[in-house]
Amino acid sequence: MTLRTARSGEAQLIMNLIHCAFQGRRPQSRPDFSSQSEVEDLIAKGIFLLAEHEGKLLGCAYLEPNIGATRLELLAVCPSKQRSGIGSQLLEVAEDLSRRRECLFMHVRIINVNYPMLKFYRRRGYFQFGIEPTSAESSALAHSHLVVMCKQLEKHSHGF
Repeated sequence: MTLRTARSGEAQLIMNLIHCAFQGRRPQSRPDFSSQSEVEDLIAKGIFLLAEHEGKLLGCAYLEPNIGATRLELLAVCPSKQRSGIGSQLLEVAEDLSRRRECLFMHVRIINVNYPMLKFYRRRGYFQFGIEPTSAESSALAHSHLVVMCKQLEKHSHGF
């Protein structure tokens, strides 16, 4: 498996993975962006990490480094490859890239009903430090909120 950053023109490939990874999930657990042009904008604005094997995209992570902290907006893995370590590897590389950009923290927001992802981040050293309301106006979200999680990044670096 190789990990690399996305290039311009790969938005449709990323969209296909995201639709596959979130198929069958509750609407509130899906990412906010849904069009190819939105993904192209994100590629230009931040960093999309891609995990692939033999030319097939298996996972992705979107991160936006800012002064002092990086925001991880999306971590998605093809359903047939989930629980195989791809998500952990993507997260590790995202954290390393953030360290090298001298970011001190990694932030992520997860809908409170997405228990597997909350558990995933807790096992990797993230802790809850806030909540935010959901932006959608749906009765399905009446009792939902975003859990804001954070991890302090150490100052060492690994190769990418």
